[in-house]
Amino acid sequence: ESLLHYVISLELLFSEKQRTAESITKRVATLVHKPLGTSLQDSEKSLNRLYDARSRYVHSGQAVAPVLIQQARAICEEVLWSLLRRLQRNPDQEGLIGSWAKELDFLYSALVAGKVVSREDHLSCGIDPRSCI
Repeated sequence: ESLLHYVISLELLFSEKQRTAESITKRVATLVHKPLGTSLQDSEKSLNRLYDARSRYVHSGQAVAPVLIQQARAICEEVLWSLLRRLQRNPDQEGLIGSWAKELDFLYSALVAGKVVSREDHLSCGIDPRSCI
């Protein structure tokens, strides 16, 4: 059940009415790939595996491998820290989550296009400053 709760927490933060899994995967991968020391593409693959495991659990009752639960926990912890860093930088911002999602979409698109993204753009999204070197 813990995997289900982790995935639901990501959905609550980053989902849209359409393309929920896709938008969450892109946004979360953008946030966590550097701090977790993986490529953007590998982070997307990990998130897709979590979604697949979630679906198999919900629809078929298939048990979730403990390693996937550990990965989900690490991802959710990094998202939480990113949100707290973003909130610290913008304590009075209205529409915090909506603007955060848009900035993550921009950052994702730039990274996929091979563009150089500034350290400030990473920091603005709450990405761990130690990974923005």
